[in-house]
Amino acid sequence: MAQKLKDNNFEYIEKWSDYEMLYAGGRKKAIILLNSPDYSNLGDHAIALAERYFFENHFPEYDFIEIACTQYERESVKIKGAIQKEDVLLITGGGNSGDLHLRIQDMISHIIREYRDNKIIVGPQTMFFVGDAYSEMEKRNIKSIYEHHPDLFLTAREHQTAELYDVLFSGDIMRMEVPDIAFLLKYEADEIVWRQGALVCLRQDREHCTELTRQEIYHVLKSCNLNVANYSTLSETEVQLGNRMKKVQRTLETIAGAQVVVTDRLHCMIFCVITDTPCVVLDNKTGKMFAMLKWLEECPKVARCERLVDCKATIQKVMAADVPNERILVKLRAIFDDYAKVLKKFLVEKKEGKNG
Repeated sequence: MAQKLKDNNFEYIEKWSDYEMLYAGGRKKAIILLNSPDYSNLGDHAIALAERYFFENHFPEYDFIEIACTQYERESVKIKGAIQKEDVLLITGGGNSGDLHLRIQDMISHIIREYRDNKIIVGPQTMFFVGDAYSEMEKRNIKSIYEHHPDLFLTAREHQTAELYDVLFSGDIMRMEVPDIAFLLKYEADEIVWRQGALVCLRQDREHCTELTRQEIYHVLKSCNLNVANYSTLSETEVQLGNRMKKVQRTLETIAGAQVVVTDRLHCMIFCVITDTPCVVLDNKTGKMFAMLKWLEECPKVARCERLVDCKATIQKVMAADVPNERILVKLRAIFDDYAKVLKKFLVEKKEGKNG
């Protein structure tokens, strides 16, 4: 089998250890994670790690198989032939639903349209539309595709997406609001960590919108007598299924070594919460940063900042907080136990197919 797959020139055969599992003869039913990240964003890789942990823990009767984004794009017909009716398709969570990241949304729509005979779960997502004429057309397209699937479950990771789901989709589609699933990740330092300096982790893509410049943030942090370093949660080297855990762990270690972090990247903020690192949060274009803070209202080490004039006070406030984040993490993780119960009910329900 391996040689046949290699002969088909799929470049991930030696990098993506789940590849052969999908095509194995006589395999048992599986939860198949589609759109699994094979790119540099370590936040999305943290989501995939947490999804694997969650579904393997709560649904041990299923195998768990990941299909890379590139693999799906290149081999969608072959993949469809290998997916069995009792398989459950899981579309990975994240912030790529809507019309801001159309490549991923097109893949999501394709999966939902093509797999009408399989139950499909969309993991905790942010859905966002830019708001132009094309957005309205894309909304109508997404609505039509989603509502014609008989067994679709949508998950929102913050309230603005949950409200959008309610406006856009009929009540026939099951849905639930939970936090970002990366909160399930845990971090334990191998040794005592001595925190030093500040990290600034800002987007450099279409989601960036903060009015505070990097130079202004640097200046404020230095006025707090902090050494400042730039940081990114985008990997500079290739991330594969086999090295994903190590890459995310190194990111957690780096963030755990900071006295404070200023960021407009969602998973940098989540990594701060996991590692008990003070964090000042700036919003981004989709509004998901401030929307996600609903889940962290009892977390004094995380605070929002909208204006330069408030930046120094906000930095000092989160650095002065001495309440560990463990209690809020326990509460967030408990929500996923309820999520598992709802999904188990969804998986055993039988529905009539829809005409389309």
